[in-house]
Amino acid sequence: MRRNVNLALVILVALLSVTVAIMVVYYENTYFELTEHYRNERNMITDQYNQLVQEYNSAINTINELQKENQELKDVLVEKDKYIQRLKNQLEDAGIEPVER
Repeated sequence: MRRNVNLALVILVALLSVTVAIMVVYYENTYFELTEHYRNERNMITDQYNQLVQEYNSAINTINELQKENQELKDVLVEKDKYIQRLKNQLEDAGIEPVER
């Protein structure tokens, strides 16, 4: 009887050891898969972030260029208005009535 109890304990310990070993391998494999999945996701998000940063910088550069061009056009418009006013003044000085558009 004592021998059967010891044999049962040995079998129980062996089964527990095998179960623990299987669980360790399973969880290690699952952890590795999850780690790889998260690394891939992180790399993908990092790539998307870098692409968005490049697009943002490109948009900022375009905005700056358009603002410069807008300022240049405003300056040209001011010069045009000044030129038109000088022409009107010259016409009035010459006694000619300027025509309005």
